[in-house]
Amino acid sequence: MAFLSLSPGQEKIFSLLEQSAGTICEANLIVIEFLNNSACPEYKLRLLKSVKKRGDKLFTIIFLQTSRQFVLPLDAEDILALAQKLNLSVENLAQVMEKIIIFKLYPQKDESLMAMIDILNTLARDIYQLIAMLKNLRTKKSQIRKKCEEISLKKERSDTYCLQGIGDLLNQRNPEVINILKRREIYTSLELIINGFKDISNIIMEMTVKYV
Repeated sequence: MAFLSLSPGQEKIFSLLEQSAGTICEANLIVIEFLNNSACPEYKLRLLKSVKKRGDKLFTIIFLQTSRQFVLPLDAEDILALAQKLNLSVENLAQVMEKIIIFKLYPQKDESLMAMIDILNTLARDIYQLIAMLKNLRTKKSQIRKKCEEISLKKERSDTYCLQGIGDLLNQRNPEVINILKRREIYTSLELIINGFKDISNIIMEMTVKYV
């Protein structure tokens, strides 16, 4: 399938997906700002939840638009799979920030945890760039595939940091069990978000074969 001439309805699908990817970037920036300055945590969490609410609304619009539109730029299953994964990523970002606040954790003291957060930060931008290139799938196939490969490598690095961090927790002398459980929960929550980003890139990588 070549997206050489798109109808307004088809353009709208791509625009909605790009807006949805944008909510990931917004949510991620709020989390990064919170980690750099933990003042006013409840206010920042409210900001993040407002982004999540906007993401939920976008998902509903994409679902309705896909259901009602006869000619789509991509298969309905692919559009909805992307929309669902994008929306879930924002929800998971909100959850991880809420856990950090409730658990009263300070990730800055955990090198492996902060390394995972740094990777998540770059992946959020990568996902937005991938979604933005979708409507030019045919002409930007090589760039899309390269970006997907970069995401895969970053995900592997994140897995290493996750295992290292959890290993360090379990190997502590006289460890505080509650603290270990709290930090492990944050590790697994971040891993879930990053796995979701990898799922999005996998869907798009398959599109470079399916539609070109």
